[in-house]
Amino acid sequence: MIQKAILSTIILALISLLGILLFIAPYHTYTLTLTDGIDASFLKFHAPSKSVLDGEGYELDGLDQIIYEDNSVWKEFHFQHHLLELPIHHPNYELIPVFHKDEFGTNLGIDFINSKDQLLLGLRTFPLKKFELTSDKQKIFLLPIFKKKIESISADKKWIDLFSKKLSLPSNKGKSFLESLKTMWQIPYEDLVYNLYILYNRNNFFETKVKQIRYDEKLNVGIAEIESDRVDTLIERFYFFQLGVVYTFELTTYRNSKQSKNLRYKILRNLKLKHSTQDSSISIYAEYKNLDYKNRIDAEGMTYLISAWSHDFSNKEYLRVMISFLERGLGNSKFLAPLYEYSFNKFGTNFSSKDDSRNETADEKLKRKMKEELEEEVVREEMKNSVKQDGEFSSNEEKIKYMLQKAKDSKKNSDLNQNSLQVP
Repeated sequence: MIQKAILSTIILALISLLGILLFIAPYHTYTLTLTDGIDASFLKFHAPSKSVLDGEGYELDGLDQIIYEDNSVWKEFHFQHHLLELPIHHPNYELIPVFHKDEFGTNLGIDFINSKDQLLLGLRTFPLKKFELTSDKQKIFLLPIFKKKIESISADKKWIDLFSKKLSLPSNKGKSFLESLKTMWQIPYEDLVYNLYILYNRNNFFETKVKQIRYDEKLNVGIAEIESDRVDTLIERFYFFQLGVVYTFELTTYRNSKQSKNLRYKILRNLKLKHSTQDSSISIYAEYKNLDYKNRIDAEGMTYLISAWSHDFSNKEYLRVMISFLERGLGNSKFLAPLYEYSFNKFGTNFSSKDDSRNETADEKLKRKMKEELEEEVVREEMKNSVKQDGEFSSNEEKIKYMLQKAKDSKKNSDLNQNSLQVP
C-alpha cells in the first residue's frame, strides 16, 4: 500500500509539474520573444529594441509654462498639415527654410535661429500615412481565438496602446514561486498574443531608432524620442491620429538653451491640425500680395511664401518668386543660401536675377539666353510699329538699349503692384 501511495504521489507530482510547465511555457516563450525575437512557424520577427517594449503615459513638460511674449510678433500660419505660431519681425527669432532628404523624398522644413544666427529649434514634417496595424502572414494572429481578441479592440485603443502599453511581464523579484504563478495566471494567453501583435507593429511603425515612446492623453499625441548623436540634442517625433490618418512632425530642441526650450513650448502649446490641399496655398498667397512692398522683400514675405509653398511643393513658381523678392531686400543672404542650393539641385538654376549670384547648368543658361533674345526681338518689333515719342536717339543701338531699359522699368513697376504676381 505504501509503495502504491508513493507511486501515486510521484505520478501526481509529475502530472502537476507537467501542468505547471505547460502553463508557464507560453509566458517563458513570450519573455524570450521580448528579449531575443522569435523565428518559429507561427511567428517571426527580429529582436525588438528595449526602448519599444514599454510605452508610458506622459504630459509634455512646460506646456503650462507662461511665456511672456508680444503677440504682435507672432502669427498663425497654415504650414503643411499644421497650424503653427511663427515669428514675424521678432527681435530674437528668425526662420530659415531647410530641406530634408530621406526615403520619403525631399521635404520642406523650418529652422529657428537667434539674432546671432545660432540654431535654436528645427521643425520638419512628414507625408501623411494611413494608420494600419497588420498581422501580415503571422499565423498566431490569425488563429480564430486570437484574431477575435485583436479585432474586438478599436482602432483608437490600438493607437493608444501602440505608444503607451507596457509589454514586459510584471517583475517576479522578491516574489515566491506561487506568487509568481498567481501573477501570470492573471494574464490570459489572449492578452499575451495581443501584446505580441502590438510589439510586431511597433517594429514596423517606427522607421528609425527610438529611445523612448510615450503617449499624451491630453493632447492625444504619440511621442517617440529619436536617437541622436549629440547628448545636448532632443529629437522628438509627434504622431497625431485623426480619421484613420497619421500626421507626423518632428522637433529638434537643444537641451542647454532656454530659448530653444521656450520655442518648443510655444510651438507645442499652440499647435493644431489642419489638413492641407493644393488650394490651401491660394489664400496664403493672397495675404502675401496684400503686404506692403517693404515687407514682401524681407523675412515676413518669405514666411508667407514658405507657408504657401508647403501646400504645393512641386510648384517652383513660389520658389522663383521668393528668391526674386528676397534679392531686392537687404541682409537676406542667409535666407537665400538654402533656396539657391535647393533650386540648383532640383531645377538646374538658382533662379537668381543677379549676374554675380546666378548659378545654372548649360541647358538652363541656353533656355535663359533664348528667352532674353526673344524678349529683345519683341522690343524690336514694337519699335518698328511705334511712333517716335520718347526723344531722339543718336543710333539704333541707343534706341534698343533705351527700349530694353524701359521694358525692365515697366516690369519693375509692375512688381511694385501688390497684385501683379500670378502663381499658377
